[in-house]
Amino acid sequence: MKQRAHEAVLEDVVAPLERLNQPEARRAATAARVALNQLASLPKDRAEWHAKGSLRLVADAAQAATLYRVAETAGERYEKLATLYIRHFMDHEEYPDWALSDSDIWGVGLDAARIGS
Repeated sequence: MKQRAHEAVLEDVVAPLERLNQPEARRAATAARVALNQLASLPKDRAEWHAKGSLRLVADAAQAATLYRVAETAGERYEKLATLYIRHFMDHEEYPDWALSDSDIWGVGLDAARIGS
C-alpha cells in the first residue's frame, strides 16, 4: 500500500470488471475494491494480519477478470466459466446443475452421462 501497487490492481482488474454488463462481474469488482480499500485504511500491523484473506479475494477477482478478457476473443465459454468461478469461489455457491450438461463449458458433444462416468 505504501508504494501504491494496489492502484494498478484497481485499474487492471477491478475497472474492467465494473465495465461489464454482468452482475457477477460487478459483485467481484465491488468485493475486490472493498478489500483493497479496507487494507489501505488499516495500520500496517493490522493490514498484514488481514492481508491473506483480502488478497485471496482480489486474486479470485483477477482470475475472473482474466476469464472475461479471454471471452472477448475466445467466446462465450469463458464468460460462463468466469460466472461460475465468481459464484463458486467468491459467492460460495455450489456449482449449478445446468453447468454439468452445458457442452459450451465442457466441450462439444459432451453430456452429463459421459462426464459423470
